[in-house]
Amino acid sequence: MQVPVPEGAPAVRSLLAAFHGRLAAEVYRQAACVTSGNAHARRWQERCGADRAKLRTVHPGMDASRFAEVGDSPDAADPRALVWVGRVEPAKDLVSLLHAFAEIRKEEPGTRLRIFGASAGAEGEAYLGHCRMLAAQLFPDEAAGPHSVGDNPVSFEEIGGPEVPGLAEAYAAGAVVVLSSVVEGFPAGLVEAMFSGRATVSTDVGAVVEVIGGTGLVVPPRNPRALAEACVALLRDPARRARLGAAARARALELFTVEQNTAAFHGIYLEVVSRSPVRRGVFDAAGEPRPFAVPAEAWLPGRWTGLGGRAVPRYPSAWTAGPPVRGTAAARGSVAAPASSAPPHHRRRPPLPPSRPRGPDERPGRTRPPPRPRRAPGARDERSGEWLVSEDTAPSTDARHDSGGPAVDTPAESPLPASDARPRPGSGPVAPRRGGAVDPVKALMHRHRELCERAVDPLEIAAGLEAHGVTDRTAARFRHRDVFSLAEEMYARVPRDGDTPPRPESAPAPRARLDWALLTLLPGALTTATVVGLRLTHGQARLLAVTAGVLAVALALRAALRRGPLSRRRGRPSSSPRGGPHPGRHRTGGWTCWLLTYAALGDGLLRAAADGGPDGLPTGTADGPWPLATAPLVTLALACAPAAWCAHLLAVSARRRLGTSRGLDEFVASVRPLLLGILALFLCALVLLTGACAAVLGEPAAYAGTLTLGALLLLSRLLTVHGFTHAPAVVLRAAGAAEAIALATLLAGRLPRCGFLAAPVDTLLAAWGPAGVPALACGAAALTLLIHATRTLTRASAHARTDQPC
Repeated sequence: MQVPVPEGAPAVRSLLAAFHGRLAAEVYRQAACVTSGNAHARRWQERCGADRAKLRTVHPGMDASRFAEVGDSPDAADPRALVWVGRVEPAKDLVSLLHAFAEIRKEEPGTRLRIFGASAGAEGEAYLGHCRMLAAQLFPDEAAGPHSVGDNPVSFEEIGGPEVPGLAEAYAAGAVVVLSSVVEGFPAGLVEAMFSGRATVSTDVGAVVEVIGGTGLVVPPRNPRALAEACVALLRDPARRARLGAAARARALELFTVEQNTAAFHGIYLEVVSRSPVRRGVFDAAGEPRPFAVPAEAWLPGRWTGLGGRAVPRYPSAWTAGPPVRGTAAARGSVAAPASSAPPHHRRRPPLPPSRPRGPDERPGRTRPPPRPRRAPGARDERSGEWLVSEDTAPSTDARHDSGGPAVDTPAESPLPASDARPRPGSGPVAPRRGGAVDPVKALMHRHRELCERAVDPLEIAAGLEAHGVTDRTAARFRHRDVFSLAEEMYARVPRDGDTPPRPESAPAPRARLDWALLTLLPGALTTATVVGLRLTHGQARLLAVTAGVLAVALALRAALRRGPLSRRRGRPSSSPRGGPHPGRHRTGGWTCWLLTYAALGDGLLRAAADGGPDGLPTGTADGPWPLATAPLVTLALACAPAAWCAHLLAVSARRRLGTSRGLDEFVASVRPLLLGILALFLCALVLLTGACAAVLGEPAAYAGTLTLGALLLLSRLLTVHGFTHAPAVVLRAAGAAEAIALATLLAGRLPRCGFLAAPVDTLLAAWGPAGVPALACGAAALTLLIHATRTLTRASAHARTDQPC
């Protein structure tokens, strides 16, 4: 009994993909010649097994006569109108066009957008309705006067009506034709716009770059801002529009007419016939055929009947050894690969100067015999009779091909510039790259996770990437030669059924050690002993006990901060808030000591100053003229242990998430709540310690000041541990300065005619008491560091492997 397998099951799709791949390879092997309509389709044929020696690129032929009248009168178009012509469907990405038009209207308020086309099927109808609703929301109807009916600057029209009876009239309605597709094969509508002599702005998909050459502006797909900038540049420059339109029409009349298509196929047919064997019969004197007079091999076509010479290796076997080489007809004004990128079996030619596009005064409407194409420097395939242009070194045909204005080129996917792939030998030290993904392919896989998990073949991923607007130029930014190479790596990195998923390479989790655990307990023990000595001694013995205790606690804190989770990693440079190295060393020890001193003596001094004192120096007791609060110091000293364990927990958990996250966004989303949870855990431990120390020492529990100061010290230490030292130094200085200014203004207010200086502090004392000053200063500083930490400590670079584990 056979169990029915769903049609979309991976096993069925894998079997069908393998069958179609073998079938295509066999068809290509049996064919005497394989023709493709453009270089984009040709590269897929090479990838599927077609022999490069058999490939011929023949552009489709189109009737140019119906656009002759429009092309001869380019000035008749509306100079303030953009035109889109095509079939309305999601692949045309009219949503990005509408958002780009919103930006265009901000720069050129009088511009109009005319969309000509009908929907295709139920999906197209729904998409057209969505676009109409979006246009109504983005662009309200405009009226000439208060009593006239408004008109929307975006119009959806169909070809065939009285105003627009045909395609020629549609292209004649505007000065600039826009193509906003994310998926495109051979753009026939773009060729029609070129026949009409219109300047074009297109997205870099499919064969658009090959068709446009240097006669239009090309921008990345799904990039409304780049599309808007290109359209505004053409709307503001009529001379440039005329020059580009004339050059586009001349190029279309040279490459995409029915005559050139017929001539190309005529030459291919003659070539195929010339390679076939001549079958002449042999007859005897009586006119009867002589059997076995001709060898059997003469009746079978084979490679011995073709041209001689060494066979060119197929694309799949050669692309891994060097830069990929594509066989394309060299476009006028294009730049080819350097001679070093061509295979050794190709013949090189010296470079030729690039030609310039025709201007509007060179009679572009007149059809001339196609001149001999000026080939770009590179390698020539003698068997196919075509020039081979490297895809990596060929420039993107965008606004830079026109000398009339600046380039419009913005990357479509986020990634990484190709120049950052690896440093050249002997080029000197390379500055560290700021921001960005450590593994850009991993971030791309996370963005297209469903495609990668569902694919049963690398070609399926390659087709999906192209459907999302990923081109070979985009793949170069991901450190890959083309989309096929990028798809193969993405396919190989996805675990399949029955395969053991590879363990991510991550830094080993730091382990807790006994030495730093004891060191973190030492400051609390020594502080407790110092407080006990302070309570049990008097006179000169008390002064000696306090001095010895302060020195011992300082040495213990220094040792605790140099070992364990609270120590700064070796080899990690100081960083600025923006992630880059910040010059200079940022020392915070002095300001930290001031904040701790104020926690012990500041509240007593502030209350005594408000009451007219103090009348003497502190005696070290809570009932003296200058009261001393020992509970906050003991609490913060004992809090070194929970602070160290919280820092250790953050390091361990962050490194685990760094190895298991599929992208930077996922890592940030998982580390941010972890950081907030660890801070909350530390504050809970600090609350318990504050209450216990206050009860044992018989002092009031100063929760507000102790919690805010503890949070401030913990966040500043976490940032310092991970290399961000500039922000903690600035914030600690600000908090210490605020406390010092509050105390100074209160004392200065006792001077004649200076009472207004102490008014803010007196108001704060009346509302919250002396504890309000440190709580407000340290609380604002801690909140500032918390916001900064949620931006810096959630970066992947902050938790990279270091020489010294926690």
